[in-house]
Amino acid sequence: MVGVKKKMVTLVSSDGVEFVVEKRVAEQSLFIKNALNEGGVEEKVMIPIPKVTSDTLSSVLEYCEKHASATEFQENEIEEWDKEYIEKADLDLLYYLLQASYSMSIMGLMELGAKKVASLIRGKSPQEIRELFNIKNDFTPEQEEEIRREMQWNYE
Repeated sequence: MVGVKKKMVTLVSSDGVEFVVEKRVAEQSLFIKNALNEGGVEEKVMIPIPKVTSDTLSSVLEYCEKHASATEFQENEIEEWDKEYIEKADLDLLYYLLQASYSMSIMGLMELGAKKVASLIRGKSPQEIRELFNIKNDFTPEQEEEIRREMQWNYE
């Protein structure tokens, strides 16, 4: 395909870093796809990505590139790649990936992140979950007892 010019899009992170990516990669995000459709495709499209820092956007684009390049015949390879991708994310990055996937409407990434969170909390007590995510317990002992009574079916 010599001479075929790829359509490029510039994404601007919340901290001002520009990422120039192929349109097909950027369109893994429904938010970006809709923005491109509404505004028409110009030669130098710049789309701000609010609330997503350059570090997070870089990781999101790694995911988008892989998924934009995949064919239906590579489904097993993509599943393996997804597992490795999400496993290497620490809790902070996982939080930011979930936030970015939500704001950018990247359903596959959002689902992948949600599954990771579910696997992290599966089988853990509320106290263990609080410790894992550094969540302060602001219930009084009386409030906790009331919740246990109301949700007794959940503790059986």
